[in-house]
Amino acid sequence: MPTEAIDQFIDTLLREAKLDALPDDYKAQYRERLYDQIVNRIGIIAMQNLDETGAAEFGDLMKSGVKPNSEEAQNFFVQKIPDFEEKIRQGMEEFARQFITAATTA
Repeated sequence: MPTEAIDQFIDTLLREAKLDALPDDYKAQYRERLYDQIVNRIGIIAMQNLDETGAAEFGDLMKSGVKPNSEEAQNFFVQKIPDFEEKIRQGMEEFARQFITAATTA
């Protein structure tokens, strides 16, 4: 998921959780933590859906010392995981539901 798309997703989350009026400094920290959580969630979804061959190829890529940028990583997962973008969409919808529920019931 490109950085711009993640930023837009975070904006939506904050608005729907009614947290968009937070002070700017607190909101910036909140956005940073949300960004990290989203990237981690995407990584987990990707790794859960790779077959053994894909996982080995990804492991080799990471061991090579040349970390792929977000676009290269996305292309890799799109090629290796059927319906990858749909799986990410579903995972992000679940993340949003959990976040908004937690934020609005706290």
